[in-house]
Amino acid sequence: MSELTDFFPAASGGGGGGALPDPTYMSRYAHSLSYPIIKTTPTAFSYGNSAAFWTRYNISFDSVLISTNNVYTSIVDITSAPNGGILSNVIGPVGNSTNQTDFRITIDGEEYLFSYSAEGYANQRATLGVSLGRASTSTGYTGAWLNSNNNAYTYFPSTATNASSTNGGFILPCNRADLEPLATVSITLHDAPYVRFKTSCKVEIRTSSVSTSYGNAGAATLLL
Repeated sequence: MSELTDFFPAASGGGGGGALPDPTYMSRYAHSLSYPIIKTTPTAFSYGNSAAFWTRYNISFDSVLISTNNVYTSIVDITSAPNGGILSNVIGPVGNSTNQTDFRITIDGEEYLFSYSAEGYANQRATLGVSLGRASTSTGYTGAWLNSNNNAYTYFPSTATNASSTNGGFILPCNRADLEPLATVSITLHDAPYVRFKTSCKVEIRTSSVSTSYGNAGAATLLL
């Protein structure tokens, strides 16, 4: 078998996919419960809080419904991959207003820890390796950050962090005060950044106060 670089070349300048040195270089975002999305056609997509999203995600990747608080749950555990593989994204469960999500990723025996605490409101999930797209086309909600459902209880308050965060390095992205950008998951992985592993990859997630309705969590890996 050829080297991994024959299939997945190292990252170059600009956008697009490419190899990241380790999981600490993966994007870190916090989203409202509807995100991320999976596109099903050029103009249609499934939201992260829908059964359709997880049905499509599970066709290629792995997910688990987390229902127990304060215990690490294994999302994917690859112990012997003769030709190696890649990790592209990790999706945390939706949590309540006091929730903290902990990610424990082990690549070829090297452990990486990430934590994100909800910034005072519920229906939030943290992700690693998810891409941001265009902003929502919703209008008329000046002064509030909201998700696609337009429900008052899911508004992002204006005090939330939108540029940088000391909260585990996770960012609440918003390019306008009232619009949340669409966050997308790549199914092919060819156009997304990724972390290589030579033989093993394990992704575990722990949450302190998971939502009883939206506890799904996932990890996208590909064996070579």
